[in-house]
Amino acid sequence: MSRDVYVVIQDGNGLAADKLVCWFDTESAAEHEANIREWADYQEEISKQANAGVAGLGTKRLSPDQTTYRKFTVHYVPSG
Repeated sequence: MSRDVYVVIQDGNGLAADKLVCWFDTESAAEHEANIREWADYQEEISKQANAGVAGLGTKRLSPDQTTYRKFTVHYVPSG
């Protein structure tokens, strides 16, 4: 029995190796999870900046709907 898998990968940002986060049987489920993680990561980063008092000091992180860059991406892994 062959089973195709869709994996969610977290970008290491050039500092570390990419990380396998989770896997799914369907692309739509993987895309949904990647999107949830993308927004959660964005919210965490904004919160960190606000708590550190660095908001507005030059670097503003764009929300996921304003950029094509994705920290969490979906990759198809065929099996068989």
